[in-house]
Amino acid sequence: MTNIILSKAERAFKSRNFDKVINLLENNVTGYDSSADFFYLLGLSCYYKGDMAGAELYMARALAIARDNTDISLMLAVLALRRRDTANAIKSWLAILELNPDHKKALLAINKLKDIDSPSDLSRFILSKDFKKLLPKIKFYPKINFKILIIILVLSISLALIYLNPFATLFTRPQRSDNLSDITFTAINLPNQFTGSPTLFELSDDEALLLFDEALDYFNNYQDNSARLLLNQIKFSNADVNLRQRAHLLAQSTRRPDFTTPPDGNITIGEVLGQPFLHDGLFVIWRGAISGLTIDEEYNRLAFRLLVGYEDRQLVQGEIMVYVYFIATIEPSLPIDVLGQIAIDNNNQLYLNAVSLRQVINN
Repeated sequence: MTNIILSKAERAFKSRNFDKVINLLENNVTGYDSSADFFYLLGLSCYYKGDMAGAELYMARALAIARDNTDISLMLAVLALRRRDTANAIKSWLAILELNPDHKKALLAINKLKDIDSPSDLSRFILSKDFKKLLPKIKFYPKINFKILIIILVLSISLALIYLNPFATLFTRPQRSDNLSDITFTAINLPNQFTGSPTLFELSDDEALLLFDEALDYFNNYQDNSARLLLNQIKFSNADVNLRQRAHLLAQSTRRPDFTTPPDGNITIGEVLGQPFLHDGLFVIWRGAISGLTIDEEYNRLAFRLLVGYEDRQLVQGEIMVYVYFIATIEPSLPIDVLGQIAIDNNNQLYLNAVSLRQVINN
């Protein structure tokens, strides 16, 4: 099934039907997490549609899967240069030359930059035909001259009619239908994995794109919680469905922290309880006391309620269920640090998926 989807997308891309590629692939991300070709094709389609933020996102995802793919690195260099970020563009070209010292496009690009002396020179180069020479080789189906094709078809049909019936009328006026019930209007609804999600934030198109760009900056700086806060605003907003799906994909690409590389931000349980959907998917480290530790055999997990802030048995800042899907030895009478990911179940109830646990157990 997955190969069929990718094959359809490749045919649509070669036909320059970039909208079809984007709609097809963005709604079938599941199953392609480890496919560099999938994200490369999606990134190329975004590029040719003029969506440079989307192109950069998907190309970065593709490169994370296939580090030695020079075509992906070429695209990232081109995207960086379009942002006037010559430092990262050169970095990508040098990475290509490390893999292949004779790579013609990378050498061409670096030599070309030597001739650019000012920002205006760079702008003129980006708008020139020479800029396209820096792109990887792209294979499209040959363009069809439809005017010539129509003339050929008309002549063929005319000759066939004359041959079959020399007195036949070559062109007849079509009959108009006055019965509107004969006409069927079909509504095409794009698949939307966010159907049913609450719309909590009203954003204009410009505001949504600005949030996405800011989130991308946080993501590139490994400030994943800060990125997710902005991405969740897009995800649970009235923004365009394609942008919301890109926000969802970027959120899925964030790294999983541990106690040596803790999550950014100091998020309190009060903030999460106040705006649960805004904090969906964020990682936190909360300390507290354990209540009701049980073994949930149905789901093969440990479960307990974390009384956040109650490790000194004085003040409970808030309560949240914690689920542990790995083998762990827990002493319920001792305070515990939980590194977990915030999640919301089908009943809109908050819980933590534990990533790591920390207890100091005195012998």
